[in-house]
Amino acid sequence: MSKTYRISVKINETICTDNEHRYPLKMNEILPLEEMESLLIEVLIKEGFVPDPEDTQDPAKLWSKTGDAGETITVNLQTMEITARLENTRHVEQTVEENVRAPNEISKNTIRKNFIDQQKDDDFREMEETLRKSEPQRRLFLNRLIQQVYAEALKRKAARLGNVLGIQESISPTGEYQLTIQVEQ
Repeated sequence: MSKTYRISVKINETICTDNEHRYPLKMNEILPLEEMESLLIEVLIKEGFVPDPEDTQDPAKLWSKTGDAGETITVNLQTMEITARLENTRHVEQTVEENVRAPNEISKNTIRKNFIDQQKDDDFREMEETLRKSEPQRRLFLNRLIQQVYAEALKRKAARLGNVLGIQESISPTGEYQLTIQVEQ
């Protein structure tokens, strides 16, 4: 008859987990690239983005803000990529017990590692669900950013083509944006 041993491990750890979704940032070149980037920066500032404090480039290439789901949204103008990132840091203080048939069957370090890995997996799944649920809203927000850049770029381009007689902007009940610019050549 085999004897069962109970191994107790006291865990006192800080667990850090993160998860992110990335999106390519594609913009048509209506104006020269530098001017399109400048317009994008103007829109980012208007929407509450701030330069990353570690970004020493002038103008800044990394811009970020906190999204509605608590995620950090970062726009990288160098790689033309948008990242939505969640991070979680929490302290765990718990005793974990494991029943084994032989005292050397499993070590305390293995029990600790398995527990920490399970906690990280749980946190990761929770963050993935949060990012997934907030995805449609985030995509609409990002599309609106690009729309604002395009609208301003088209207005500037029209002014270069001739005398602008009128500009009319509207959004349909279905959310479609329409910009009409009348230019006299």
